[in-house]
Amino acid sequence: MSRHQATVFGVAVAGLVASIASAFAIVSRADVDPHPDYRVATASKPLPPPFLLFRTLGPPRAYGRIAMLPLRGTETRYLTSLRCSRVAYAGGRGLCLIEEATGDMVTHVAEIFDRSFERQGRLALAGVPTRVRVSPDGRFGAVTTYAEEESPAGERLAIESVVIDLKSATVLADLRDFRLETDDADAFVGPFDFASVSFDRDSDRFFATLSTQTRRSLVVGSLRQRTLRPLEPEFASEAISPDGARLVVKQRVSDRGFWRVAILDLASRKEQPLQQGDRSIDDQVEWLDENHVVYHDAREEGTGVWVLAADGQSGPRLLVPAAFSPAVVR
Repeated sequence: MSRHQATVFGVAVAGLVASIASAFAIVSRADVDPHPDYRVATASKPLPPPFLLFRTLGPPRAYGRIAMLPLRGTETRYLTSLRCSRVAYAGGRGLCLIEEATGDMVTHVAEIFDRSFERQGRLALAGVPTRVRVSPDGRFGAVTTYAEEESPAGERLAIESVVIDLKSATVLADLRDFRLETDDADAFVGPFDFASVSFDRDSDRFFATLSTQTRRSLVVGSLRQRTLRPLEPEFASEAISPDGARLVVKQRVSDRGFWRVAILDLASRKEQPLQQGDRSIDDQVEWLDENHVVYHDAREEGTGVWVLAADGQSGPRLLVPAAFSPAVVR
């Protein structure tokens, strides 16, 4: 790569990082709540559900640890033995994304852990991870990464999503290998990028974002059949609701990269915009319950996990200060 190419590539990387929520280095210690007087305890196994699993940013002695917080009752943060940049957990298995430095090199790894938070396997990731999911039954995980890739047109930033068999700690599928079923094949010209996998309750149906150089589309897929089908143009996938009937989606609505969040009813295809205010939401969004969604944001009012009503009737409020990468365990 020439010096000029390296400069152009670096600018492209900077733009991409600004537009997608990277799992790494989003929150610095300076962003942490200045009043870190949180009650903490340790735990060797998951709490009784429902609870929130997250990367804690406070108190300072617990920075970077994965913690649990009951959704009802106590405000005590229960620290686990895990240290992750982003985390997901369901059905007795989880994925912990970490970065490892060797000299000047940094590699990214997905570690699989069990219901005792013991590591059961690990996979090297080909790129910087930005999203991680686990299917409700704990059978599968999905990780979205971005990395430099050679193409006929030259170097580009490619985004890919792989599905992981969490029992065997092996890559089960790369979404680029799935068959795209569409009557408008001319509208989808590669190379393809895939992001933000969300598993349905049966662990076969899933939703993801397909992007090309000219368009973006929400797609629905089947793991068993290895197929993908376009569902809604211009929407990006985020998270399927606990009842499987609705999907959190995002749409880029300006040249400045503002992401608008909405709830899409999968039966009627009716869209319900949310009252997010003037803040772009560019983090992985989760369902807190049937009526609320959560995500990370760093605002003047506080850095942490914010909650937003799914009916679009009220704006965001800070739910868990000094927290990142929320995963709801039911």
